[in-house]
Amino acid sequence: MNLSLLIRLAPALAALLTAASAANPPADAPTPPPAAPAAAPAPPDAPKPSSSMPAETAGFAGSVSGIVETINDRTSAFKIKITKAVPAPSSTAPQPEALVALVVEVGARGTRDASGKWTPDPAHIAWIASLKPGKGVTLDVTFSSKMNRLRIEKLPAAP
Repeated sequence: MNLSLLIRLAPALAALLTAASAANPPADAPTPPPAAPAAAPAPPDAPKPSSSMPAETAGFAGSVSGIVETINDRTSAFKIKITKAVPAPSSTAPQPEALVALVVEVGARGTRDASGKWTPDPAHIAWIASLKPGKGVTLDVTFSSKMNRLRIEKLPAAP
């Protein structure tokens, strides 16, 4: 056999031998653990997972009180640790009391222009910017299914 041919075939032969030995392990070789089943992909119309609002609170409308945790960089939203949740008659949340003790995001209201670009309400931005972490607030909110968070319904008096 030609030496140059053997050198060219060596990598292919090595791969073939490796594959053959993996397919037929020795009888005394330990068996590997079974692979974990792959998670099924979420259907395209499934709601996006969020750490903000659990399913039993979806549809909430009413008044929440709590302590401001953080304010986002653009001041279009803040996080609040809810201490009290009072549902409005229009609320459809199955368990509104599940909001108590959660840290949830509350976003500003806004409008969309003709091209679909969302612009937050300047009054909401100014009010959120005036908040400080640790401050207690009470405000009227509604659930936003698109963002899976609460949205300011009506601004309270200045904090």
